Amino acid sequence: MKILLTKIFYFSASHSQAGKIFGHNYALGVTTRVVDQDSERLLEEKVNGSLIRRIHSRDLGLHVDFLKEVAINDQNLLEVFWKILERDMRPLILLKLTLAKDERTQVAMEQMP
Repeated sequence: MKILLTKIFYFSASHSQAGKIFGHNYALGVTTRVVDQDSERLLEEKVNGSLIRRIHSRDLGLHVDFLKEVAINDQNLLEVFWKILERDMRPLILLKLTLAKDERTQVAMEQMP
């Protein structure tokens, strides 16, 4: 039996589009397989260290080096976040990411079996 762990990380960020500034409060869900009793602590450390601390309270297009050439939208953010987390979460394996900026819309990306 596989046990999966999903941890929700909250961050606030802004971006500019067509001369207007937009700010959002995001919820990023990160799902991995539980490998041992330290999986939750390890997941939190890895995601906070490699991603959340770099994007929280920032202008994503101006102040985040790995997003400077990226059009800021939910799908593009997920794709970039996936690449970073897939690399930096080891030994944990990234299975699914979700991103929501309001309670009505959520985008998801998951590893195909």
